[in-house]
Amino acid sequence: MSKLHNDREAGRAWSKQADGEGTINPAGLNHEAALQANVSAQQKTVTIQIDSNDVGRLQQSGHNLCFAKKIGTAPYNVVWQSYGRYLGSNNFSWRPIFQLFGSNMFRGNAEVQIATGMVSIDLGEQSTLDYNGVLSEAVAGGPAASITINNDYGQIHAGLTQLSTGPDGSQASTPIYVTPDPIRQGTTSLTPADRLLVWFEQRITTGTMFSGERPNAVEIDLTAASSARRLYQGGRWTTP
Repeated sequence: MSKLHNDREAGRAWSKQADGEGTINPAGLNHEAALQANVSAQQKTVTIQIDSNDVGRLQQSGHNLCFAKKIGTAPYNVVWQSYGRYLGSNNFSWRPIFQLFGSNMFRGNAEVQIATGMVSIDLGEQSTLDYNGVLSEAVAGGPAASITINNDYGQIHAGLTQLSTGPDGSQASTPIYVTPDPIRQGTTSLTPADRLLVWFEQRITTGTMFSGERPNAVEIDLTAASSARRLYQGGRWTTP
């Protein structure tokens, strides 16, 4: 899994103002700062509260706190993050910082395998997977709310990672989606949505692919909001 340790590194996903050594060109500083401010303004945060009578029981029984991200109208199919240690109140946030990749397979209960390497890409950009299976640097093109892959390689499963910040404050860019059916040559667009699935599950880890509904999950829609709060109490989800 790819880790993004600081904003400068994460900024590569939305700014193409770097020179060949990765140093930001002075002429691009104002542009980069404006883009970073815009991305920060788009941060989404959910707070998951767990009743004191439940938090210990859940952890002792090995239930992880899990998150998945929606892509278009497709079913959720990858565990974005899975946390085995959590408290009574847990913040989980994300920003629109993505990476595109290709995988050779989609299989439930298996971990995502990245086969092509990854390329940083923004909404409204496209990358070409060439005949040799190499992804090009992202350039403008495709639907404004989507990430587009031009597939010259052949049968492949397209996938995305996205940057998130967990309850402990650590950042990671991990898979959010893999196309369950392989895409063929041509153009495919993936449209991330700010809708989140949250649930507790045993023996499941970050990056695990799945199919079907998750046990006792709640969906949180942040399309028109920047934050939301949910309470888990006695096996039920409510909005406090």
